[in-house]
Amino acid sequence: LAYQVDFASAGMVEAWYEGRLEPTFNELKKVAEFFGCCEEWLLFGMGTPYQVKKLPSYDNFDNFLNFMIEPDQPYRTLIGIHLIRYDNILGELGIIKQYSDKTCQFYTTEIFLNENLTEEQAQTTAFYSLIIYALTHADIIPECFGYVMDGELFQRILAGKEHPLKLVNKAARSEWYYDLFDINFGHDKK
Repeated sequence: LAYQVDFASAGMVEAWYEGRLEPTFNELKKVAEFFGCCEEWLLFGMGTPYQVKKLPSYDNFDNFLNFMIEPDQPYRTLIGIHLIRYDNILGELGIIKQYSDKTCQFYTTEIFLNENLTEEQAQTTAFYSLIIYALTHADIIPECFGYVMDGELFQRILAGKEHPLKLVNKAARSEWYYDLFDINFGHDKK
């Protein structure tokens, strides 16, 4: 840990664990960034370790696509996008933007993948489906991954108490998003 957060030696971190020293706020901020947890939680015990954000709404394709493929602050790189379909009747969609092996951000969305949408939900889902198509069919970096997640795992991500990447690794990998654009999907094939 000491070397990962740019300390000259491990002695300072060892002293934290032994109770001889307390880390400063700046040192705790580095630790939070390294582990991908919320600073407020690590510093003050407020909130949850892993923040859940609502996906911003966009009515412009290019702006939303740029949001999806650009890293959030303070991160410099985005290495993956995880599209998580909640395996329930509503078919809610969650998105993880992954910045490193340990850091990511989970977003809830207003995207529902089911057959019983209101007109407004259908329009929103159609717009976001075009973005999903662009992310999964173009040679865009970062890479996209699809998952179908059961209710227990999805609720655990929403609770923000466990690392989202740990939980997504327990979900079933799936390229469910290709079904959005398969005109034969759901119809009898002859």
